[in-house]
Amino acid sequence: MIQKIKEQWAVFILIVAVPILHIGIGTENTYIADSALKAMQTDSLIQNNFQSEEIRYPAEKLDPLHEAFFLPGTGFAKEIQGKFIGQYPIAFTFLSSFLRLIGITWKWVPMLLSFFMIVSLYLLSKRKLIGQKTVLLGYFATILFALCLDFSEYSIYFLFNSIGFSFWLRYRDLKKSRDLYLAFFVCSLPIWFRLETLLFLGSLVLSEIIMYRKNIKNLIKGINPLGILLGILPIILFFLWNLWDYGHILGVRFIFNYGIEHASILDRIHRFFQLYS
Repeated sequence: MIQKIKEQWAVFILIVAVPILHIGIGTENTYIADSALKAMQTDSLIQNNFQSEEIRYPAEKLDPLHEAFFLPGTGFAKEIQGKFIGQYPIAFTFLSSFLRLIGITWKWVPMLLSFFMIVSLYLLSKRKLIGQKTVLLGYFATILFALCLDFSEYSIYFLFNSIGFSFWLRYRDLKKSRDLYLAFFVCSLPIWFRLETLLFLGSLVLSEIIMYRKNIKNLIKGINPLGILLGILPIILFFLWNLWDYGHILGVRFIFNYGIEHASILDRIHRFFQLYS
């Protein structure tokens, strides 16, 4: 046990410090703005018996247009496909609903989610991808610290990407196709939480092509296209779900931020040059 603490001393510090920080700051009282809406989506899903993601609005009959809803005019919630829903993805709502159903109160949910970040840093350090000092710097000297104090999906998102990235680096070392397929699959899962997954996974693929561009034929020789297809299955299912439930392949968050654009690509390019000419 003592040897384990010596090897993972920074992780041990986080295990002790994180609960103290959450209790000291009082993160159970920080459900404001986006975190408050995420909590509303969570409770609404439970009240709807997991049959609908529509937000339960007590004043629905008095205010059918939702003009007096929480933070009116901010675009946090609106009707899409005939349903009054919030802007945050259903995956995090489902996960947080499960935590609530097993008895974890709102007081402890942010703290519990913070431990997912600690697990991420532990896995990265255990595989010798980062050192113990980097564990502390990664948590306290970056935006991760602030994000972990809030009720949000960032820690889950970071955990999936950490595991997937570990598989990716193992593939680089051992050149076992199985590790590549696992990397694709695990790195694809967090797209259900955040769209940045497409950028992260795309950058990994691009870096691989750049690094091995002279031996690209040898690189793809041992790769099974079916394995890659199964690896990105979470992304495919995500696109299909969004198209069916929201009418847009990129889902609810994209619709809230950018709307559903019906203009062609050429029209968008033309409009871009008009704006910046």
